[in-house]
Amino acid sequence: MLEIQFRKLAWASLLMVFAAPTCVARHQIFSGSKKIASQWELCVTAKKAIPAGVQQTVAGQNFSAFHFSFTAPGASGGVFLDGKKIMAVEDEQNLALIVDVAAGRHKIELRLDKPATLTAIFTHDDIELCQ
Repeated sequence: MLEIQFRKLAWASLLMVFAAPTCVARHQIFSGSKKIASQWELCVTAKKAIPAGVQQTVAGQNFSAFHFSFTAPGASGGVFLDGKKIMAVEDEQNLALIVDVAAGRHKIELRLDKPATLTAIFTHDDIELCQ
């Protein structure tokens, strides 16, 4: 019994060692719990242009310019970049925006049909919150 528990602990420790770099390597610009009733805006600055087809690869995992995480049942509505609708979503918990991002400041806007709770935003390393 003790040997089985030790093996589980050893595997869990090994998994944490290999999984941790994947988690911290992404550029996380928001973490927490943000209840969005209907509309929410975010200002970001891209240090350089990021084409839609280019995804950043970290530890063998690809991710897009922007990735939003929501609690269940997810977000429903529209996603806008600089006033232009780029995507419609329905009950989306993991929302990846694969879009061309020019260098400079941009406004991302979520216009939701029903309330949703945002838990995290990850971005490409060359994107940061506006100062």
